[in-house]
Amino acid sequence: MTFVNDSTVDFIRRVQNHLQMQTPLFKEIERHLEYQGYTVVYEDGILKTDHTTKPRFWVHPSLHGALFMALFALGPGAKADRNLLFDFLNKSNIASEIARFAANENSLVISAWYPSVYEKRAFSEFFDQFLAEMNAPPSRHSDYVQKLFWDNSASSIPGLE
Repeated sequence: MTFVNDSTVDFIRRVQNHLQMQTPLFKEIERHLEYQGYTVVYEDGILKTDHTTKPRFWVHPSLHGALFMALFALGPGAKADRNLLFDFLNKSNIASEIARFAANENSLVISAWYPSVYEKRAFSEFFDQFLAEMNAPPSRHSDYVQKLFWDNSASSIPGLE
């Protein structure tokens, strides 16, 4: 009888992620994002993006598709008033078409899932909507954003510019 330890399971997941990153879907996503001005790198089975003026996010293989995920640091207001944070999350989720807003102890998580078949126009519409929904909270809920994400010394919203 053979036992599989955590490091073996982790290795298998990394190999599976790597193989999924070689699929036509991830190759097309990579090309599309680079065309949009993003720098893209694969690290630990995750496609990580960077852009000079747009939010950063990661793309994970998930359920035979791609899970787009952005993380933003919570400010002192979010940590002090969890009810206000939950109200913000509820309002953001109600207003959102494709993105889901959640929070853990230290971060706001904005995610959206894209199916496994790449079609240029459909992906472009999905991606534009994902970016719009990531950028919506400051305009839709500026009072929440100010209380939850700004610290008293900052003059900008970390990650949500």
